[in-house]
Amino acid sequence: MPDPRDPFFQHSWLDFEPPEEDRANLGALQTILPGQFKHAGVAPAGPAPTPPPHAVEDATPFRPRQRPPMALLCVLHDGDTGGEWIPLRMDRHVIARNEGDIRIPHDAQISGRQHAEIVRARLETGGYRWFIADLGSTNGTFVRASKINLAVGSEVLFGQTRYRFDAGQPAAPAPPPVLENFMTVRPGSSPLLRLPSVVESAPPSLVEITATGDGERIALIRDEYWLGCDPTHCAIVPRDDPFVSPRHARIFKDENGRWRVENNRSRNGVWLRLTQRLPVEKMCQFLLGEQRFILKVIA
Repeated sequence: MPDPRDPFFQHSWLDFEPPEEDRANLGALQTILPGQFKHAGVAPAGPAPTPPPHAVEDATPFRPRQRPPMALLCVLHDGDTGGEWIPLRMDRHVIARNEGDIRIPHDAQISGRQHAEIVRARLETGGYRWFIADLGSTNGTFVRASKINLAVGSEVLFGQTRYRFDAGQPAAPAPPPVLENFMTVRPGSSPLLRLPSVVESAPPSLVEITATGDGERIALIRDEYWLGCDPTHCAIVPRDDPFVSPRHARIFKDENGRWRVENNRSRNGVWLRLTQRLPVEKMCQFLLGEQRFILKVIA
């Protein structure tokens, strides 16, 4: 996990949720000893020799020290935890539907020319850092997270249902009373006063984002809510969403008055739309259109 004390990691609003181990497991290279053959129809010349005893680890695994480090991008298969791994060796890779370095031609929700980029940048303190950034796409770039601190305008995806967080409005102070009519006030008489109406406070809310605009607005008048497909345990139930778990996520106000979202180990996770470039220390999952990816940094 990224170290929040790292001056280059200023995203306290987000905690990464790593994928399952098998998503990052690239497999181990098989050692072929003399006398062993992998090709069918070729018989070994004799019995395989006994492997040497396990060597004592006395050195750090080799890593390049002069050239920049590489990363790996996995384009996940639909409904699967595996996918196609692509080595990233250039400083910048653009993902889009029709153009760019990595193309997903069959997803109409991905922007045609440029949707998102993966960038390797050299730091002033030395070393390199990988970043993910949206390139002004219509449908956004979402990153999977276990915990999110909501800010005004934050867009969060549960299953295939998307919400925007609105902070609400505080109560406006009442302006001074105003005379209904200008008149001369005689001693002992009372002028008619018109008291301006006070603007009442509006609570924060979650607004469903649909293909045609804003949908249902859910006022957050309590300090805690559960979101999921089980109405017996959840106050917020997305409609017709088979990808939402029974108790998918917890939405609550913490002791500092900030609204937060916590994933409840749901199968399909919680996703936050990026509004600034995101540094990646080791690994993260992100979503463009309906295509999921894993970015793995080779340290």
